[in-house]
Amino acid sequence: MIHGKSRAAILAATVGLAFAGQGAIAEDSGSFSTTTVLTTSYEVLQLTDLTTFAGSAEGHTAVTQSSGNPFPVGSQSEVKCLSFGQVTKAESRSQAACSMSTEEDSLLHLTSERTGPKGQIALLGGTGMYEGITGACEYTLTIVAATVAVTYSDCQWERQAGN
Repeated sequence: MIHGKSRAAILAATVGLAFAGQGAIAEDSGSFSTTTVLTTSYEVLQLTDLTTFAGSAEGHTAVTQSSGNPFPVGSQSEVKCLSFGQVTKAESRSQAACSMSTEEDSLLHLTSERTGPKGQIALLGGTGMYEGITGACEYTLTIVAATVAVTYSDCQWERQAGN
């Protein structure tokens, strides 16, 4: 038979495990915001009323807000993208495939689609601290010079089970 003090200890341990489990779940998802500066190198083909482009964009990103690891505030990464798109009088569209690398040799893979200055990013997982990370971001693009762009993104992420 379990006595009062033992029952209280078991209950406290059970409640503690429940809250510890919620903490572990919370650490497996979160949010972050970034500012990214990219230098572009595009080949351009001008058709009648359509401009198409393809090439690379490279630069650096910094986390400006975060709920915590693996995207702590102030962390910085190198970004490399291959992108292509079209520009008409009515709108611009682009798609990109990118990798974000850290000094710790972790890679985060992502894709991007944009219409006008607004776009969406899909986080596709990666290596090291980004293994199993998926999620989505909304971003805004600002072109500051012919070959320089700045993006501001707000992201939600989660780590897939088993990672």
